[in-house]
Amino acid sequence: MKGGGLHVDQDVVKQAVIGALEKAKVHSLESISIPAIGTGVYGLSIKDAVAGTLDAIEQHSKRVTSLKHIRLVMYSPEDHEAAARVFRSRLSKA
Repeated sequence: MKGGGLHVDQDVVKQAVIGALEKAKVHSLESISIPAIGTGVYGLSIKDAVAGTLDAIEQHSKRVTSLKHIRLVMYSPEDHEAAARVFRSRLSKA
């Protein structure tokens, strides 16, 4: 069983990223890099991982923050392209 039986979904990723963004704020960081959380041993799709990450960033950006740069880090060119599709989809709905 992947992930040792733990369930990781888009909402779990969102909560993890919110936690990281809050820590960055506490420490007055100006930049942070976020990997595709959940896509390794937990087997979450890039689409769901990126969607959860973007949900967290959107929520966090509505508040005062020290962050100026947030980087999403993908493992491969294929993951990068999948992430880019999620971004383009979000932008077309905005």
